[in-house]
Amino acid sequence: MFARRHSSLVTLLLSLAALALPACGPTSGGTIKIYVSLPFQSRQGESIRKGVELALKQEDSRAGDFQIVPVYRTDSLDSGQWDANRDEANAHEATADPDVIAYIGPMDSGAALVSIPITNRGGLAQISPSNTAPGLTKVGFQPGWPGQFYPTGRRNYFRTCPTDDVQGPAAAIWARQLGYRSVYVLDDGEVYGAGIADLFEEKAIDVGIEVLGRETIDKTATDFSPVLRRIAEAGPDLVFLGGYTENGAPLVVKQMREMSIGAVFMVPDGAADSQFVRQAGPAAEGVLGTLVGTPPDRLPTGIGEDFYNDYKAEYGEEPESFAQFGYDAARVVLAAIERAGAKDRKAILEAIGATRDFPGTGGLFSFDRNGDTTLITVSGNRVVNRKFEFVRTLIPGS
Repeated sequence: MFARRHSSLVTLLLSLAALALPACGPTSGGTIKIYVSLPFQSRQGESIRKGVELALKQEDSRAGDFQIVPVYRTDSLDSGQWDANRDEANAHEATADPDVIAYIGPMDSGAALVSIPITNRGGLAQISPSNTAPGLTKVGFQPGWPGQFYPTGRRNYFRTCPTDDVQGPAAAIWARQLGYRSVYVLDDGEVYGAGIADLFEEKAIDVGIEVLGRETIDKTATDFSPVLRRIAEAGPDLVFLGGYTENGAPLVVKQMREMSIGAVFMVPDGAADSQFVRQAGPAAEGVLGTLVGTPPDRLPTGIGEDFYNDYKAEYGEEPESFAQFGYDAARVVLAAIERAGAKDRKAILEAIGATRDFPGTGGLFSFDRNGDTTLITVSGNRVVNRKFEFVRTLIPGS
């Protein structure tokens, strides 16, 4: 009888203690980590990081009942070029940490080839603010793509920026509208650079621009005179270089001008940034550049304009073109955590995939079945007085 009374008393005390304690479990709060992997040594990569950071600061680093802790890791060399070993290490580190529920990055499309399969096996949601190579999510661009990046058979990768199957053709159409009739096409040999050069070249031919040559440059070179002599001999109206600022774009245009090659120089968003202008110096004047999305100082009123003003107030500088997409990526993740209400990778992945009519910096957007944004805006810009200035909005087919 004593044993039964003792057992009953213990049960009663434990029940009362349980009532006195706060509820626990996945929805009761705690710490969640968001992993951010970008090339911080590049101007663009650092600006994206600041966009992510700003979004977190504005929400006091909280989502629902959870405290959000960002983990920032660079994936680049001192030159700003992405490094496959670092991307692989970052992706493995993120997936191995059970507190990490989302991975923002990388900046470079080639780096995504390394990280996506790793995060996919780990069931970790990955969202990029700047990978524009369409083959990462869309069929028909490379054999075996994109299926080989998703070994589990389930998509876990999203992006808040438009892709190059929009940007490349839009750039070619704009070039024709500007009156250019011949072009020499270069690329830096990377997934992004070669891919957008292909898309530009294909559309250029379609709209009646004669392609006088196509070459892949050595992105580590310090002397581009051999290829530039061939360009001078061909005499094009326009030179298009698909590639990144870090892969020689500023030096190419500088040496073009030193060799008195008068062709107009055009770059896509991988080189349409302040770092390109600074490194190219006076040779940058008049360079044409396309951007996916709208330049930060031209974002629509509301969230876009507020982001631009808040970024300048916080950091004392202009945001680069992809910073807005980093800001949107972080906000999408925070919203998904709040909706999921749990520290659970699968639940948060599903919540991100279900994003619809999200109020982004460029307007409302959703993720389509491929994980891509439904916004497809592209803008045309020109360097005037040492800065890329907005010229017009470009819409493929117009």
